[in-house]
Amino acid sequence: MPKSFSQILTETINLEPAHFEMCCRNRTDTPQSEGSFYPGLETSDKVREAVMGAEWEAYTHSEIMAPAIGYIAPRLGGTMNLARVTDLHADTQVVLKDAHHGNNLKDDHFVEAEVVSDVGGVPVDFSVALVGPRSREDATPVLWTFFPGDPIRPSRLPASGNHGRVIDVADARMLGVKWAKVVRPTRNVFTALVLVP
Repeated sequence: MPKSFSQILTETINLEPAHFEMCCRNRTDTPQSEGSFYPGLETSDKVREAVMGAEWEAYTHSEIMAPAIGYIAPRLGGTMNLARVTDLHADTQVVLKDAHHGNNLKDDHFVEAEVVSDVGGVPVDFSVALVGPRSREDATPVLWTFFPGDPIRPSRLPASGNHGRVIDVADARMLGVKWAKVVRPTRNVFTALVLVP
């Protein structure tokens, strides 16, 4: 019998506590959050409580690719803070980062893009979680990530050789980058890069 989301979440907290903490921290309503966030939840503990208290159910979506499995919390709303690269002004600088922050929950590392903008995100009334194997050697299902709003297809641009690059919108489009996390202007995206291994 497949494990429930609650069981997977508990197992993730036990097996990968630092990863779960990072996921919660990234969704706080603070300048340190990355991309989508939960308004009014300003600490990791508050995000953790909201995620653990939400009702999650199995979820399929065309942008969720195997081996990931989707779950949805239909009443855990937040702010989807992403921008289509095609909608960005031509002189916007795009920063490429290792999408997995150097952690080993996923073996294939690709880049994600970040842009500094004061453009507000889009309020949504649901959240999505992605679950997958802990590693190639360990099929134990663990939480990979969670976020308010719809999933997007991840970049296939390898992190190796691209992590830390600052490019313009034209180059981002040419490389096939379709989405960028919006970082609030109060957070210096270039300083943040130094903190990511």
